[in-house]
Amino acid sequence: MLVQIPQELPKEKSISQIKSVVGIDVGVNKLVALSDGSFVENIRVTTNIKTSRRLTMRQRAISRKRQGSQNKNKAYARIARTQHKLAQHRDGYNWQAASKSLSRNNFYMLKYKCYAQTMKKANRNE
Repeated sequence: MLVQIPQELPKEKSISQIKSVVGIDVGVNKLVALSDGSFVENIRVTTNIKTSRRLTMRQRAISRKRQGSQNKNKAYARIARTQHKLAQHRDGYNWQAASKSLSRNNFYMLKYKCYAQTMKKANRNE
């Protein structure tokens, strides 16, 4: 594997060169909400009928195997492979969504909502 590291980092753009600014809000229901009014939806890879059926079949197969047996280990490996493929599919979608939004805009502001703290404050008021 060959990795090339550039000698110089790209120069920062001045404020006058920035043409579009977009705020990003990372959410729970939607993956990302952009300040220009657009949304990036969460991908639902396990709602596909074929995929969800395959997952349930493999999970059922694990439950039927004897504890500590070689067959149970093989079943664990099968379901791990399936879940790994789903994770790769999800990651690929996230990278595609990020690169698409990056190509459209020059500058980003990121906002995270901390839902745990919000929920704690709501419970205190009750």
